[in-house]
Amino acid sequence: MYQEYIEAKKNLHLKDLSIDDMLKVYKKEIDNIDQENELRKYYIWDYQLLYCNERTMVIDSNTNKRLTHRIKCQNYKYPDIENFEDERKNFYTACLQNEENINFIFRYLDYLVDYGDNKYNFAKQLAEVILKNNWIKDVDNTDECFDYISRLSRVIDILMKFKMNEKYAELEENIMCTFSLFDEMHQYRWILEISKILRGLNRPKTKNIISDEIKKSVRQMLEKGKEQYKSEKNIYLYIDFCNELCEWLRNEKDDNSALNELLLEIGQAYEDETEYQGGKKDKLYKVVFLEKAAKHYANIGKREKLDEMKSKIKEAYRLSHKEFTKQKFELNIPNDLIEREIKRFVKKNITDSFEYFSRVEYFTPKIRDIKDKAKSHQKNSLLNLVSISKISGDRKVFDAKDDSLREKYFVYQEYGINLQMTFSVLYNKIWSKLLEQGLTVDMVIHRITDWKYMSDDNSFMIKKGIERYFEKDYVSAIHILVPRFESSFRDFFSIAGLPTTSLKSASVQHEQNFSDFINNDFVKNFIREDFLFLIKYIMLDDLGYNLRNKVAHGLAEMSLFKKSIADMVIYLFFCLTNYAWPDKDGNEI
Repeated sequence: MYQEYIEAKKNLHLKDLSIDDMLKVYKKEIDNIDQENELRKYYIWDYQLLYCNERTMVIDSNTNKRLTHRIKCQNYKYPDIENFEDERKNFYTACLQNEENINFIFRYLDYLVDYGDNKYNFAKQLAEVILKNNWIKDVDNTDECFDYISRLSRVIDILMKFKMNEKYAELEENIMCTFSLFDEMHQYRWILEISKILRGLNRPKTKNIISDEIKKSVRQMLEKGKEQYKSEKNIYLYIDFCNELCEWLRNEKDDNSALNELLLEIGQAYEDETEYQGGKKDKLYKVVFLEKAAKHYANIGKREKLDEMKSKIKEAYRLSHKEFTKQKFELNIPNDLIEREIKRFVKKNITDSFEYFSRVEYFTPKIRDIKDKAKSHQKNSLLNLVSISKISGDRKVFDAKDDSLREKYFVYQEYGINLQMTFSVLYNKIWSKLLEQGLTVDMVIHRITDWKYMSDDNSFMIKKGIERYFEKDYVSAIHILVPRFESSFRDFFSIAGLPTTSLKSASVQHEQNFSDFINNDFVKNFIREDFLFLIKYIMLDDLGYNLRNKVAHGLAEMSLFKKSIADMVIYLFFCLTNYAWPDKDGNEI
């Protein structure tokens, strides 16, 4: 039956076709052949073998096989090459003996070397076929160059695994001819891949397998590539070649001065790119490469250069604000909807209205709802296609480097929109109605400072802050009220006998920073999740307003000193002063 299939296969005229073209021919043949035809199984077997992906072999790894599945979904793999029928060994062996297409010969032998019964003979045959046929004719043909690299890795893998030391001279001749071709055409891109493969042989157990001549040639080619890409101002390839040369210097344990000089070249390349920028002048682009330079200098222990980069990064961020564009959008909210909400808060007299307004915590977003909305919006957001970061002042304060951080960004974005809409529109409208009804500064002061857990110092300062708020001096109000909220929050737990400090030494106590304190279990177990997140967003998180840290360190930008932000801070006091400690009978302490 094999012979009948082999004869039928000749009619497909596969001799000079690529694997992709053969797959198309086989697909058409399988679709047209009768389901009951016994040869159909063999067409499918050949098709599945061709459909496998080829691995570029990792040198000095005895675990990976050459061919692998192309599709994987949970427990499903296609083709599931590791579970091919045993009969295929004989089938592919028979096909190999009659095959003319060189790509098919490679594929049959790749399978039989890893799964056949006489692996050494197949390995020897594959090594000979690769060394004879693995050449590059057109250095500009990416597919041709990639196939060369892939098969080069395979033949080295075979020579090592099957200890065919007699073949290394032929291998080096092949590589030297390829080097000459690349050098003649001044095309060095693929030298990187060849170098990485050969470097896998340059290890203590195998470094004597390849000659000093080939090692020297590799480094010479890397030097030529490095200089070419430097002159072309192709920073990515230039640095790739520098890094590869560094690996050879480390492996060869050459003079450290050469390695250190090369490492400094890499840092300087990042710095040069901040000025070149492909002819553009972009401060944010400049920051990217200053950060790369800073990270590189940190990795190689160049402290002075690292400090220099930090200073330049801050300056670049400071100047980059002119490159930002503000996006505005209009949102129409029906007046009748707003009026309906306002009516809920306006009672018969201002005392009842304000009591209800300041107690219900109606304006705190529901974090679980926000997370659900954010997840839904994230699925369809164009931001999934770009990197996400946040710049505050002259610093990058957030960089979404993984999925969890990207998810966090979308949650905070959704939360911020919700909060701004709530306080700029609804809260503000209701507050105006309360003022019309007779709300006074003293009513707000007493509502907060009459809280039984409020200290005299905090009461005095909060009174000053609220007076400034009613005078529309939001700068002073926020500067006073923000630290007093933190102090009041800490005092509330301290009164209950819970620690707010940590021991730095045997006898010296220091207040926990607010970010650490608010994450204590006793805080999270007592304060409602929605209110806790609101505190973090307004006071602590870089993705939020971070008022506590910005006010404390003089980093707050003027855009934060406005009525809606001051409203949020006062609202935090309203929410906090709703809390009380119960005694064992459930009564307030």
